Amino acid sequence: MLGSKFLRPDLYNVNAVDKSNFNFLHTNYFLGFDVNYIKNESCNVPLLFFCQPSTIGIKKDNKVYQNYNVVVDNFFLTTKLNVIVDGKHGTSKMILIDLVKCLYVEYDKRKHVLNSLSMDFTFTRLSRAFFTPNFAKQFDLAIQNWPDILKIAQLHYVKECGAHSEKLAPMTWNYCSMSAKGSFTDFHIDFGSTCVWVSMIFDQKTWWLIPPTSYNIRMFEEYSKDYSCEKQFLGCLVEDCCRITLTAGQSFYLPAGWIHAVLTNEDSLMIGGNFLTVASLETHIKIVESERRLRVESDYKYPYFTELMWYTIAEAVKEISGLNFTNRVIYKSSQFGSSCQYKQLNTYFEKYKTKMQFIMPFLKNNDIETEMKNGSYYKP
Repeated sequence: MLGSKFLRPDLYNVNAVDKSNFNFLHTNYFLGFDVNYIKNESCNVPLLFFCQPSTIGIKKDNKVYQNYNVVVDNFFLTTKLNVIVDGKHGTSKMILIDLVKCLYVEYDKRKHVLNSLSMDFTFTRLSRAFFTPNFAKQFDLAIQNWPDILKIAQLHYVKECGAHSEKLAPMTWNYCSMSAKGSFTDFHIDFGSTCVWVSMIFDQKTWWLIPPTSYNIRMFEEYSKDYSCEKQFLGCLVEDCCRITLTAGQSFYLPAGWIHAVLTNEDSLMIGGNFLTVASLETHIKIVESERRLRVESDYKYPYFTELMWYTIAEAVKEISGLNFTNRVIYKSSQFGSSCQYKQLNTYFEKYKTKMQFIMPFLKNNDIETEMKNGSYYKP
């Protein structure tokens, strides 16, 4: 696993950024991480950013973090987390403060290896320290096509701790991973074959990456169905598996559908997010079909995938033909719309003014509050 066999730098791009003008420099054939790059076939290649996270919009400055205090200071300590214990299948519930206490115990004295992978920090103060990178916001179908009014309605269901009792939008924008040394996440494909961005805040993780060819997906499905303790390492069974180690300060982009496993070399903190793109729709749909064959549970699927596809189709039709198949008037009679119209809207936005700041980066229309209040939002 850690030998030289999987060292394949030809399978991913390494890129620097010129801070003076934000033009991306390249090795190999990389031309620039923009719309043209995403539409190009080269977007199917993993990308290692050789620059400060602040340069691509993940941090507001180059402050260095060396422990979990940044999480402790910006989360409710009683936040309930899903934690993988000793690499076993499934998760256990644990509150944040207990997880942190365990991670601060000396390695040799620990009873368990704990790994918390999906701490959503979208509606917490941590989102003021770490941000969704610019490219993810630009290409994310949930930002571009999901109705903004439903994102605003989401505020009603967000608790003070940042958790939500109900999900009205596919929010996969900001995750935080606190992982103990020795944690290993076996080979998997992120839900809906979403594109993935990550940034190492401190210490390091080693990734094994496998391209989503038809052969590799078939081998992955067979591997996923094998629950024996002696099954062979998937990287030895597929085509073109490579290994890369991410260290503190490095950011990484993993294209849609890539199969990957992750080893935590030292206690680490990593942030990241997931998004769907129109350029990778074929891969997204192919992997969703794979999820159905594997009977993946709904909790591990991309939320509202089918609905988002319909909204995306509607936006494409509108752009091409001018025909609008999204009827915003129906939101007036919805549970949200009926209680938050006209006179009530001022009260609603005032009540959720703080939470509104958290959702603003993920709205396509920054004038939606004004348009909802004057009624123009609901016009065809």
